[in-house]
Amino acid sequence: MDVKKSFALAVLCCSLTACLDSGKSSAATNKAANDASCANQAISREKIVRWKNGKISRLVLKEGPQVLDKFLEKYQDQIELMEDNFRIDRPIAMEDFQQKATRSAQINWGADAVGAPALWNKNILGDGVIVAVIDSGVEITHPQLKNQLAINAGEIANNNIDDDGNGLVDDVNGYDYIDRDGSLDDTTGHGTHVSGIILADHANGSMRGMAPHAKLLMYDFFGDNGDGSVFDSIQAIRTAARMGAKVINASWGGSTCSMSLKTVLDELAQQDILFVTASGNDHWNIDTRPSYPAAFSSASVISVGAMTSDSLTAGFSNYGKKVHIVAPGVNIVSTWPGGAYMSDDGTSMATPFVTGAVALLRSAFPSVKAAEIKAAILASAKQGPYPVSSKGSLDVSAAYDYLNNKFGSQQTLP
Repeated sequence: MDVKKSFALAVLCCSLTACLDSGKSSAATNKAANDASCANQAISREKIVRWKNGKISRLVLKEGPQVLDKFLEKYQDQIELMEDNFRIDRPIAMEDFQQKATRSAQINWGADAVGAPALWNKNILGDGVIVAVIDSGVEITHPQLKNQLAINAGEIANNNIDDDGNGLVDDVNGYDYIDRDGSLDDTTGHGTHVSGIILADHANGSMRGMAPHAKLLMYDFFGDNGDGSVFDSIQAIRTAARMGAKVINASWGGSTCSMSLKTVLDELAQQDILFVTASGNDHWNIDTRPSYPAAFSSASVISVGAMTSDSLTAGFSNYGKKVHIVAPGVNIVSTWPGGAYMSDDGTSMATPFVTGAVALLRSAFPSVKAAEIKAAILASAKQGPYPVSSKGSLDVSAAYDYLNNKFGSQQTLP
């Protein structure tokens, strides 16, 4: 993996609880040990540094601790924050054995359950909205995805040149932070599956994406083994914001200790961008056993649990007050590499239904701020036996009505 410096934010060595509760970070020169619970997530000899000029970098220490001492001695007056770089694990789509026996063959039950057809019938399809998916890549030749890609007009494909001068080479439809190029090959299928739920083209197959006229930017930061890092996720989030994304899908989690990531999510709120993330598949309360980024209390974040077609919380889904809403996450059929389709379970699958709903609502109400879109989704949730803060499941049609009543009809129709 290329470890060239590209600039980022961070905290030096404070415990997770202290950082999150106080909202303060240790001084950059305070080399206290990380909280013991974070140790297994830290990437050996890697630090994230936020400079006072706002840039971010990954520091790779190839020698002993004295190297860090010398670095801090030289640059401490320029550093705002520093912390370890941490691993992030993609929430693997998983089988819930309790539900497997009653699996349904209805390919589009999820979109139907959340009320998407009511908006499609109003010709609200996600026009003008760019959705960023930060995941494992995407099969850009899939029949239901090949026409759904956002295009960076300032970049020329496959010429190994950074044509638009944004620091990324060949980022025509997104970027691969593992290989450091514009190749978006999906070796796991996860990103392709997530992308189809959000915006699969209705005209080229039987699977119906939530917002079929929205456009996709893919940022791949997972290796073939499913591991990513906080630093690469931050780079991807910031790039997505620069490239005009109005909503970011993050069907992953596992980072336990990064204030760097928290601060970047707070920046998204100021940029009028929503960050929709999976709560996790551990069947635990993330209020007491936090999983990040889902458990971050940030205005930009919508944390999503999974429900079944019987309108029950999926047995594997995480829950708690820090989970905002549930959405379909069992037996979800979507696009898969090889021009294929696959059924999968997981909060990874539930999350893109909410992302797609955000895209539809941002298309229908282009002048309404992200905070109002989030509030509408949560206030209009269909009430049920769900152990999440809204007590409800996604209902995009009701969210549309909520916004229409509050702001008046603002949709732009072709």
